[in-house]
Amino acid sequence: MNKSYSLSIYNYMGQPDINDSLTSELAFLDAQEMEYLWNEKNWGDYLRTNRYYLLTVKDELKLVGSLVGRIATDFTFFELDKIFVHNEYLRKGLGAYLLKSLEKVLKTKSISEKCSCIYLEVSSKNPSAISFYEISGFSTYHIAEKYYSDGSDAVKMQKSLPWT
Repeated sequence: MNKSYSLSIYNYMGQPDINDSLTSELAFLDAQEMEYLWNEKNWGDYLRTNRYYLLTVKDELKLVGSLVGRIATDFTFFELDKIFVHNEYLRKGLGAYLLKSLEKVLKTKSISEKCSCIYLEVSSKNPSAISFYEISGFSTYHIAEKYYSDGSDAVKMQKSLPWT
């Protein structure tokens, strides 16, 4: 990744606060990039009710990528719910940058003592995402047949964290 982007990290502790402008930006980018999109209300509800971590990447003022997921109540694992990068910024290392940044967040002492892995699921109809996750160190541990409303399977993947 040659260019410098700004990374922001938000968490369920409310530092810094999530505002309506950010949920609007997330919903807009989600609608551009994702087949299973969340609208503004979904984003607001998620960020109010989960033990989440949200990482965003901006190119100047434009939101170009995001990663969001939840830490387990007992802090033993992290569930990655969404990661997306704007089409114009694909294959520039932003997805890998978001995952590495997440690992740095999870490595903080209070979390890393217990957090041993990251879980995610991805549609079997998204081979480029599956390949990206495999290159990033994830492996498949289960296939949930006809999991999604379109009849596609969910490929459930995990990555053990390096400090465990």
